[in-house]
Amino acid sequence: MNVNYGDSSNISVGSSRLKDQPAGERPRERLVQHGASALSAAELVAILVRTGLRGVNALDIGKQLIQRFGSLGAMARASVDELQCIRGIGRDKAVTLVAAFTLASKIAEELQRESPVLDNPQAIADLLREQNRTKNVETFQILMVNTRRRLIRVEQVSQGLLDTILVHPREVFNSAIAARAAAIVLVHNHPSGERHHQWRPRRH
Repeated sequence: MNVNYGDSSNISVGSSRLKDQPAGERPRERLVQHGASALSAAELVAILVRTGLRGVNALDIGKQLIQRFGSLGAMARASVDELQCIRGIGRDKAVTLVAAFTLASKIAEELQRESPVLDNPQAIADLLREQNRTKNVETFQILMVNTRRRLIRVEQVSQGLLDTILVHPREVFNSAIAARAAAIVLVHNHPSGERHHQWRPRRH
């Protein structure tokens, strides 16, 4: 804010609009210059939101969304109605955000079909992260691979509640045997936000 106290006619207030900010501070220009990976989550959300309100720009709204939901995963699981809890997010902007998160999930599904080599925990986490990010209940999945550790398919065998799930061994091994898998990895998500990584490849 720039204020000249000498004469009330000279009082001016700086604009909060992103287009009035220096180019090096605007998310769109920063993405073009530095690449998307250089941007914060709030900046990426701001690009999707596009516009703000009087006194609140798109970047401010992006920060409020992340603060409100606590994480991108929680935001990705939010419905159109839930996203509209933030002032400045109407139906159209909420739909845009839901569409963006759903596209990320579909990209993850495409990667599964490309039969990547899955010979370490990080590769498995990278493959399944986006697909599981939008799930709001616990699910139990089997990741089946061949003798060269290439993906055959991922199959969900059980779905539970927010923090509870029951799985019968028969459901696990029947699917693996039918797929003629050489090995399996058992995977489940933590929609509550608590993460406990226990990677235990199983042969049968």
